[in-house]
Amino acid sequence: MIDVHKRIHAIKQKLGHSGGDVIEPVARDLANDAYVLCFDEFQVTDIADAMILRQLFEKLLNYGVVCVITSNRHPDELYKNGIQRSSFVPCIDILKERFEVTDLDSGTDYRRIPRTLSHVYYDPLTPENRREVDKIFGAYTSDPADPVIRNRKLETWGRTLLVPESTSKVAKFRFNDLCGKPLSAADYIEITKSFGTIFVMDIPKMGLHQKDLNGSLAVPEGRDIVPIINDLLSLPFALKLATKDHHPPDHISFASNHGPTARPFESFTQIVNPANPKETYSSRLWPDHCVQGTPGNALLPSLHLDKVDQVILKGCDPRVEMYSAFRSPLRDPPLESAVSDLARVLRAAGVTDVVVAGLAGDYCVKFSAMDSAEEGWRTVVVEDGLRCVHGRDGWEATKEELGAKGVEVVSLDWVKENLIPEKA
Repeated sequence: MIDVHKRIHAIKQKLGHSGGDVIEPVARDLANDAYVLCFDEFQVTDIADAMILRQLFEKLLNYGVVCVITSNRHPDELYKNGIQRSSFVPCIDILKERFEVTDLDSGTDYRRIPRTLSHVYYDPLTPENRREVDKIFGAYTSDPADPVIRNRKLETWGRTLLVPESTSKVAKFRFNDLCGKPLSAADYIEITKSFGTIFVMDIPKMGLHQKDLNGSLAVPEGRDIVPIINDLLSLPFALKLATKDHHPPDHISFASNHGPTARPFESFTQIVNPANPKETYSSRLWPDHCVQGTPGNALLPSLHLDKVDQVILKGCDPRVEMYSAFRSPLRDPPLESAVSDLARVLRAAGVTDVVVAGLAGDYCVKFSAMDSAEEGWRTVVVEDGLRCVHGRDGWEATKEELGAKGVEVVSLDWVKENLIPEKA
């Protein structure tokens, strides 16, 4: 799709202010270039792609182009919960009506079949293995006519990507250089076009529930809600706030602080009110996450943070868990260090309605919304703007709890139709 967008951009420049159909000439040019197009690992996550794919496929098929597509998703699951998905549904209809949809699940995961060992992967991360990989890198880059350059610059779509060490054919990155920064498919394509051999160093060990780097707490499909959140941020609300955990390293919710038998997601601990030992509650333990001063403490750069009026910090007291952005569950008496500024900020702005979305739906979103309703604000939770730690089952149980507390569960479209005043 990067190539398609480049072609569309070129056509728009050629047409100028007069405008016109840009998809037709792009489809015609693609048909002239190839009569068979293969799309591997097909998925749709970008609204710009979603809006043009129906026209593109329709015109390519009309020109007689044969399209072969592989995907991990059935057509009905493509662009699920995406912005303006209704505009993408006609593309799904084309895929089901004009393509033969076949399930290729053979029951065998060929990635797990043992293969002849080759020295391309060195584990664990030890000084000996590092020296061995550095030796191989030195052998591949030993040509004096093509010396190693540090911080070589690659240009892609107006951005500069720095390559830590490279010759004209071989590059070496740390894992965090490639996967811990906000890079796009275009950046990775540019890297593979530029270098035939790539060394990747310091790949960390990550578990099932740590799919993101740098200590953020992974929620299944959590990044899928970014377009929804950005759409909400574009609306003319009186006040737009972000909240985030801001944990110290010794936070009580981290399983790592409870000895070798504590297991993230499975173990629990008893939390005691420091001002009243009789008030206690049980709380789940988590992997270390959102630790102060670490990259995992930052909000995603793909969020439109320039539209956020203020960021509310929570979970700063190491002694208590604080899912709600308002306060911890401790009430007798409330722990001052576990009560945020959120209620004060909302009242100072004269807020009447609170719209809640984000991660995770069955924890922070749920408790924040329930506390908001308890404080007297009309509160709604945007269902398509959240994901849950415990998936769909976790969300169904959460909806019942929210309803019992007077919190409405709505869609993004409902918010636009009912809470946003019509333009005069």
